[in-house]
Amino acid sequence: MSLTITSTWIKEIAGVSTTDYDTLISSLITRWKPVIEHRITDDHLATTDTDQQATMDLAGNEIIAGELLAIQRREPGGSETITLGEVEIRPWIGADASDPFRLKAEGWKRLAPYLRQPTELASPGASGVVRLGEPEETA
Repeated sequence: MSLTITSTWIKEIAGVSTTDYDTLISSLITRWKPVIEHRITDDHLATTDTDQQATMDLAGNEIIAGELLAIQRREPGGSETITLGEVEIRPWIGADASDPFRLKAEGWKRLAPYLRQPTELASPGASGVVRLGEPEETA
């Protein structure tokens, strides 16, 4: 089984109510869904537990919605300051510009119990993914 990730759900999470981002959302789903599924163990991805599946689906949608919001932040006008006399209006910018609303972090945290171990991902002949900040294994 695979994750259920939909444009409708991503738009709901991100607070998008127009069709302006539909193409971008479809593109993000195409690029991110296999990456997220690759991190989940095969046993968990094939679960028949509907609650577990719902949790993983929510996490996948949160991760992609978080990426959408990060992209919006980088668009022209997405993080500009407006000054009217002595009043200054600034967008709230989180500590991490790549995840300004912490949706990606929440999604990955929600998926944590279902993820492959880093050694499974970084083993020779696997995906070639190496997690930054962790020591590499030597043979």
